[in-house]
Amino acid sequence: MNIKTKILDFAEITQIYTKWMCKHFPENERKPLKKIEEMWKDAQYQAVGLYDEKDTFLGYAFFVLCKNCNYILLDYFAILEEYRSTGIGSKFLGQLKKRFPFCKGIIIETEDEASASTVQEQLERKKRNAFYLRNGVQRVYIKSAIYTARYEIFVLPIEEKVSQEECFKALHEIYQYMVPGEKNQKYVRFQYIEHK
Repeated sequence: MNIKTKILDFAEITQIYTKWMCKHFPENERKPLKKIEEMWKDAQYQAVGLYDEKDTFLGYAFFVLCKNCNYILLDYFAILEEYRSTGIGSKFLGQLKKRFPFCKGIIIETEDEASASTVQEQLERKKRNAFYLRNGVQRVYIKSAIYTARYEIFVLPIEEKVSQEECFKALHEIYQYMVPGEKNQKYVRFQYIEHK
């Protein structure tokens, strides 16, 4: 299947948010649409749609583009259920790398495996992380706590070398933009984790 991507306007973002994102992401991981609109109007947010050759909608990726930052944040990424396990997600990641040549890498947050509340949830998180790792994404051994959500941090490198320190700094900058002031100090935490 041939696929193509296109930048989405805010009406398309709204449609995806209301029709798909509410199904694909738990409430504690979804930022309000109004916040997305503010960032989009500020040219700090971009959404990319994935389509087949007949313009059938297959999936989406939403990004935070922080000014003067060498990395961007993949805020949401999903392939519609009926197209999963077909290789489309891998192709989409490859196309996203080409779409953002101006940055060093795409930061990806995945739900922390260790904080899963059920065995099934933990298996789903491991499967998601394995998908990213198979597709050239690198684990950078950083974890985050954003409000009540817990994440592991990965990077899809666009340049050859990914720096853990640069990713850590970029995460701070991105979240200071998204969650400014006292809320950032109270609800946003990053930490390096031990690895072998």
